[in-house]
Amino acid sequence: MKGRTGSEQTAPPFDKNSEDPRYQALEVLYEVEMSGEPVLDWDELSEDKLPKARRIVRGVAAENHRIDAIIEKAAQDWKATRMPPIDLAILRMAVYELLHHSRTPVAVVISEAVRIAGEFSTEHSSRFVNGVLATVAGWIRPDHDAEAVLQRKSPFAARRRRRATAGLLVTADGEVFGGWSVGSRGTTVGEVVFNTAMSGYQEVFTDPSYAGQIVVMTAPHIGNYGVTDLDSQAPRPAAAGVVMRSYSHRFSSWRAEGDLSDFLTGQGMVAVTGIDTRRLTRHIRERGAMPAAMGTGLSAADLADMASSAPAMAGQDLASAVSTAASYTVGAKGAARGKVVAIDLGIKRDILDQLTSRGLDVEVMPCSVSAAEVMKARPDGVFLSNGPGDPEPLRTVITTLRGILGKIPVFGICLGQQVMGLALGAATYKLPFGHHGGNHPVRRLGDGKVEITSQNHGFAVDLWSLSEHPAPPRKGLVTPRLLPAEVASDFGVVVPTHQNLNDGTLEGLECRDVSAFTVQYHPEAAPGPRDALGLFDDFLRLMDRGV
Repeated sequence: MKGRTGSEQTAPPFDKNSEDPRYQALEVLYEVEMSGEPVLDWDELSEDKLPKARRIVRGVAAENHRIDAIIEKAAQDWKATRMPPIDLAILRMAVYELLHHSRTPVAVVISEAVRIAGEFSTEHSSRFVNGVLATVAGWIRPDHDAEAVLQRKSPFAARRRRRATAGLLVTADGEVFGGWSVGSRGTTVGEVVFNTAMSGYQEVFTDPSYAGQIVVMTAPHIGNYGVTDLDSQAPRPAAAGVVMRSYSHRFSSWRAEGDLSDFLTGQGMVAVTGIDTRRLTRHIRERGAMPAAMGTGLSAADLADMASSAPAMAGQDLASAVSTAASYTVGAKGAARGKVVAIDLGIKRDILDQLTSRGLDVEVMPCSVSAAEVMKARPDGVFLSNGPGDPEPLRTVITTLRGILGKIPVFGICLGQQVMGLALGAATYKLPFGHHGGNHPVRRLGDGKVEITSQNHGFAVDLWSLSEHPAPPRKGLVTPRLLPAEVASDFGVVVPTHQNLNDGTLEGLECRDVSAFTVQYHPEAAPGPRDALGLFDDFLRLMDRGV
């Protein structure tokens, strides 16, 4: 056995005067693991320990290879040499007790091991030790035969086998990507896009802005901190499907309430892992976002036919599918200071939290609402939410917005900015592969400061379409295109306020003659940086000033 003399781990604070035989045995087992002493020397290291501690050390020494094999099998074949030394020492001691100390109840062995792990290691270690020992305890037979234990299969491995159903993704141009299913069985079709966020996968999958899209996560490991209801941005996931490079079958987080794969399966969401996401992302960047088909049980040829016949994102009214069917109210947190009507194009829960946490009562209305219905609610301001798809088909929303501009302050984000652009008379256009992720740099044109933003959209407003001058030629993605200083719209002067530093697209606008402003990104983040949370405070100030 190789020692870990080069390890940087700090030695646990063992109590040298402890009379607990488990503590004494653990001290020896840890010292052995760290020093690399031969097995024959283990007994010498325990000369000053209590008899029970020496019996544990001798027993572990005699069955070292068997015990380690049992631990590795229960830990999803995770090698003992990769485990933290203190965790391994605790597991060796406890597995030996489970095998040979038949008078000690299983619950006592496990609870003592978990207690010691919590005292000398971390909360994650306590959960890890508990999970491994619970698995081993489930295998133990009355004869406590270690060989019989080794013949059994890890339930984690069985779980992996149950989920090891082949999954394929085929793009509309015929590229095939193979993996295996970790979600619901079946097939799905949607526009395939990539998201560059390093965390926040649950928020991404439940963001209504992803309706009709298959999301490729570029972060290499997904699922490692599980899921919690607190992170869901909508009651159900909106994305058409999920693609991952490597799904983590183990999760660890004090917030976790369950496993991501179980969550996706329970929600009927198709998800495939094992995909070469780097190759797929490069393909999308070079060819643009395109329809794709993904799932289980069908051949690549069948999926290719489905992908090639799928409708393009342009022209689809997806907001109506995710908007609320009826109005509802979310009360202010604390003392109320005003009322806002939120036109739901696919609103996220964290947006509502940002509004209500600032003392605003929010009446959420469907995207089919009329200007008269909005004004009848007598709000202090109107919020245009995020949402999926092309803004062009949302004629009802555009008409409603034109009916309230100049009468009440308006703030919009994401799809809300695109609808605002159309209401002002500007044109919108589809981006090659959209902006999806939590690391998009945006410059505030007023003071030159840069915000790192969370974004999720595939269309943008063309402010040059309102200008008397032609747009300057684009020199590529690296050199941002200039924006017009100001333009004349159907509602007066409009100025750009924010610009994307990656591709030069418009990220914010403000109306000078009516009380309205919008941004293309997500100031509430969820997930992502919160550099722009102050925009919600700007909305409050705008409402205080009135029209």
